[in-house]
Amino acid sequence: MKHLRALAVFCVTTFVMIASSHAEERALPRTVKVLTIGNSFSENACKYLKEIGKDQGVEIIIGTANIGGCPLEKHARLARESDADPSLKPYTTKHDGKTTKINLQDALKAEEWDFVTIQQYSLHSYRPETYINNYFGPNNNQPADNVTILATSMLPPEAPKAEPVAWCIERPNGGRGYAIVMPHFYKNWSDDNLRTFILNGIVWSAKREVPEAGVKSTLTDLTLFKPASVNVVPKRPN
Repeated sequence: MKHLRALAVFCVTTFVMIASSHAEERALPRTVKVLTIGNSFSENACKYLKEIGKDQGVEIIIGTANIGGCPLEKHARLARESDADPSLKPYTTKHDGKTTKINLQDALKAEEWDFVTIQQYSLHSYRPETYINNYFGPNNNQPADNVTILATSMLPPEAPKAEPVAWCIERPNGGRGYAIVMPHFYKNWSDDNLRTFILNGIVWSAKREVPEAGVKSTLTDLTLFKPASVNVVPKRPN
């Protein structure tokens, strides 16, 4: 149940879930372990991740709990069902050329993951109603003692009530995580307060000192980018 609760804390955002380092200060790790929970978009996002890591001298190990076209609601339902019936193994994973059936609990316990990423089904990602009624656990859906609600919003409009839209967690082993469901649209990133809120969460998760006035940032002038940065790059030949 501990692992299912940890999943619930992270799995309601399409933007970012950050699992932090286990030490206050450490050098760049030689191995980084990433678990993706999502669909084919998660597979595509990791296509070149190992090569990028290798270029920086970092081995990236990627675990997957992905189902094609799968929305977060289905992942949550499968997690609850497999919690009640551990023999339910809806995910397929490959390791050393072998195909294995697993459930989400198996995936979460398979490694000491440095990062767990959650990705919403693209046709739902812009819909506010998919980010409410979040599942925080079996205790009347109350967040665990180590979960802090950072922001709420009155949702849905037709029957508003305070819904958590940002929260953080500090695990017994020292790891930290931060989740937010608010950005949605690209234009929202022009809000200085929202960017600071998100950057503060990232810095806190990484166990770095958050400035008293928050982490400030400036918007990039997109007109300064060269055309080559936005042109479609032809696929490399096989």
